[in-house]
Amino acid sequence: MIFLKHDDFSVTIDDNLLNQIIKNQPALLDSIELMAIAEMQSYIASRFDVANIFSKQGNQRNQLIVLYLIDMILYHLHARVSPRNISQLRVDRYNQAIEWLKMASTGIIQPDLPLKADTQGNADDRLKWGSNTKLNQRY
Repeated sequence: MIFLKHDDFSVTIDDNLLNQIIKNQPALLDSIELMAIAEMQSYIASRFDVANIFSKQGNQRNQLIVLYLIDMILYHLHARVSPRNISQLRVDRYNQAIEWLKMASTGIIQPDLPLKADTQGNADDRLKWGSNTKLNQRY
């Protein structure tokens, strides 16, 4: 495991069920964890210091990141086993994780995560705004 520990999964899934899904292939779990981390980073990298977030270990990790990462991993594992028959619980928890990541990246919610630093090393907590380019409708 890269960021997560095997014990982290026991909160949301029974160890026996997890072993049945991965068929005792820990490399598969590592691979899907890396993919889920990359997916998570794609949502929050514009605002948060993802290198710092995913370098933490043990109790230093943000527990919401851990929870939502596990939900994303379990969704992808279930999709691998039976893509047309994924449990509604896994779909709902995956969608909740994605929604939380979107809200965190846009600033709707303020999770306790390290902000991305600007070029001087200061936390970049400014609001970003803008609009589309003005169009000329005259011919």
